[in-house]
Amino acid sequence: GDVFLGGGAFGSPYVFEWSQSEAYLTGKPPYTEWIEIAISNPVYVVSVEVGMPRGMGSISKIQVRSDGGEWLTLYADGPQQAKGLEFREIGHYMHFSPNVCRPHVPVSELRIEQDTSEETGIADWNYID
Repeated sequence: GDVFLGGGAFGSPYVFEWSQSEAYLTGKPPYTEWIEIAISNPVYVVSVEVGMPRGMGSISKIQVRSDGGEWLTLYADGPQQAKGLEFREIGHYMHFSPNVCRPHVPVSELRIEQDTSEETGIADWNYID
């Protein structure tokens, strides 16, 4: 199956289970990987820039969590396949900085979702800076 178990090296509080196919089938837009970043001092988001040396264009959604715990979508347009192919062919680093909705509340978490599937995403090693 595609269920991934991880985090055990850090102790039982960090163990998690992840199913790529479940996220791909239920995500809007679909995604297969994600990363969440904690922000120690909540900030007002005006822009987001993500550097990508490989797997360029794989970001499908960017969200932030308000102090109240609500996920707010800043960007949700699916992966940029044509742009990713262009950057891969010329071997350039990609600075991804989409127009984002600006929440009117300070946020303390950022979540980036990537579509790394062969069907609709960027099927390459996906690095983000």
